[in-house]
Amino acid sequence: MEIKALVTDSSSKVRKNIIRSLKEIGVRDIVEATNGNEAVKLMEKRKVDVVFAEWNTQIGQGEELVNSLRRTDAKLPVIVTAPQSKQIDELKRTYPTASNYLTMPFTTEQLQK
Repeated sequence: MEIKALVTDSSSKVRKNIIRSLKEIGVRDIVEATNGNEAVKLMEKRKVDVVFAEWNTQIGQGEELVNSLRRTDAKLPVIVTAPQSKQIDELKRTYPTASNYLTMPFTTEQLQK
């Protein structure tokens, strides 16, 4: 089964790193968005199997994106990505409905888990 992924982050460098790691583990069908609003619009047009959503407090980002995705598909895996300076406990408080959390930098093995 081909996995379809959506990567959303305001930084093109971060998106490229996540996409590179996804390709290393065999994910080929990847779309990217620069913000939460763009991600939601993409999700309206296309079904994906997993979303990588940036930790961000700006409007249209972060928690609002996760909540919007949860309303659309409660079972969709949503992985919140954040700088290593953010502690997992803080991420869990901010994004309690996320499926998992990934702090950067990360290894391909960590992403695969």
